[in-house]
Amino acid sequence: MIGPVSRVSKSLKSHRTRERDLPVVSVSALVILALLLIFAVIVIMRTWNMPARQVLKGTGRHQMLAVWSLVGAVTNLLLSIWLVKPLGLVGVTLGTLIPMTLINVFVVFPAACRRIELPLGRAFRFAIWPALWPAVLPCVALASARGLIGNNPVLIVGSAILAGLAYAALFLGLAIRQSERLWYFEKVRGLIRRPTEPLPA
Repeated sequence: MIGPVSRVSKSLKSHRTRERDLPVVSVSALVILALLLIFAVIVIMRTWNMPARQVLKGTGRHQMLAVWSLVGAVTNLLLSIWLVKPLGLVGVTLGTLIPMTLINVFVVFPAACRRIELPLGRAFRFAIWPALWPAVLPCVALASARGLIGNNPVLIVGSAILAGLAYAALFLGLAIRQSERLWYFEKVRGLIRRPTEPLPA
């Protein structure tokens, strides 16, 4: 009996040692991470849906946008009040993200496509899918290397930069057509070569 008991005791000790070696993440750090992720999604959603709103404004659908903006604002307020108690600041940001995402995805974007007689499938294939699939490989690579990266700030920043470069390479190299790629490069060259205007005396 001494042998099995000794092996179990050693196993428990090694398990406790591994638990002590794991990085300790405070609740405040998790809250900050959640807020950053939610704010990032909010920025992405606003940027993605901006062309659809411009189409509706340019084709005289101001009233529709105003009504749905009011619906979104009221829903945002009610959701934030409901979620702030159990989730705190995360609940407030979710109260902003949820109605904005639902209205943009299921109301504004389809309405803009209908307004210019663009099928939703074609819009998804040419406007959304090319920006989505290049993110799969960097995300998988980051998830796989999470144990190696740990909580080292240098490795975290370096891996984020590498993931961003990998996404840009996949997006520009494979996801879009050559004419679109040249358009992006021309915009970058224009920003680099933009002359600085002298300040008035």
